Amino acid sequence: MGGLEAALEATEERVDAALKATAAVNRELKKAKTCVQKGQLRDLRRALSAAAVLAGDGARAAEDAVESFDFDEQEHLESGSYSQELLDTAAAQDVAMFAADERLLCYPSLIKVLPGDAAVEIDRRRERRLRPSVLVGLLAAAQDGRLDFGPSLSWRALSPDTTWCGLRSSIARVRWCDWSTCGVC
Repeated sequence: MGGLEAALEATEERVDAALKATAAVNRELKKAKTCVQKGQLRDLRRALSAAAVLAGDGARAAEDAVESFDFDEQEHLESGSYSQELLDTAAAQDVAMFAADERLLCYPSLIKVLPGDAAVEIDRRRERRLRPSVLVGLLAAAQDGRLDFGPSLSWRALSPDTTWCGLRSSIARVRWCDWSTCGVC
């Protein structure tokens, strides 16, 4: 698959490499700080020179990450390739999704690709997370009913300790919240 998912996977690998390189720089700089505080001059020079070398490696790793994402998302979204990639990803994850006119149907949601905004519209709400696996995961959760007020939670609605929570799920359906266990409300 040579679409957006593959491009994001490749870039993610490069970003992980850059993060590891910067973590090594931080480790050496912490060693240098400890050496400064204790007055260990010999170890200080080693730590500083190692940090300088590793900082160069980190900069190169960050440049590699920038260069690895040369994907033309505008063209991908406009051409219909993105919609096809969503359909393929949905089929691979056993999520029922169908193309109809300019929209994708994924019960209970309607999806429209908005190339100009680099977003999709799900039930008239903009979603900027365009990674196909992530978006299909959100739609699968809605399709499975995991975001709804299900019968397993209905007994909690009758409790005086339960109220509406200000938290909203990713597709904006409000859940019931038990104040004693929520920790956010």
